[in-house]
Amino acid sequence: MFTLSSSQEIVWLHEQVLPGSRAYNFTASLDLWGALDEDALRAGLAATLDRHPGLRLELVAVAGGVPGQRVADGCAPRYRTVDLSGEADPEAAFLELVRAEAERPLDTYQAPLLRWTLARLAADHHRLIHVEHHLVHDGHSFAIILSDIFGVYRARVLGERPELAPAPSYEEHARSVAGAAGGEERARSLAYWREELAGASFDVPLPGLTRPGAQRRHRGGQLR
Repeated sequence: MFTLSSSQEIVWLHEQVLPGSRAYNFTASLDLWGALDEDALRAGLAATLDRHPGLRLELVAVAGGVPGQRVADGCAPRYRTVDLSGEADPEAAFLELVRAEAERPLDTYQAPLLRWTLARLAADHHRLIHVEHHLVHDGHSFAIILSDIFGVYRARVLGERPELAPAPSYEEHARSVAGAAGGEERARSLAYWREELAGASFDVPLPGLTRPGAQRRHRGGQLR
């Protein structure tokens, strides 16, 4: 077991403040057109999990404190299929499905902290729904995941031997980052902010959150 990174601590803390929030469920859907080799897709998902120890993280409870984390030795992909091709409106049915998947919780204490749902909209049209917890996700890593999944898929379809190079140890990376953030530099940083914030008032009401029982629901609009 090893400690959470500072970013992971923030994610964990936010979820303690807002129990039941799904704000940290990253959700994406991918259109897959043409004939689909589902066995090759399953192989790609499994190989990607096997390659990346960071995708096999799970939290470990610590009594009275911030949890730790560990890498599971191995875990099968969380994967299921749904056939929407017989629905009167497959697109509307898919919107309901992806909304439900985005809201369905991930157990952060049991790896893997991601899952896939393959929706069949027609014989030549599928959508793969990817849901991943932000404890193990960022935009850069998602691009690597997709490259690995479909690299293995392509090799299997072409009858080639899929090969993924071993990934660096996530545990070693996390320990090195924690070490770099600790020691004298951390002590100097804490001392600086204690001095800067000495005597400051922390009673800062936020507009819209001052009503009794008000909660952040993460249902605002989005502008890209």
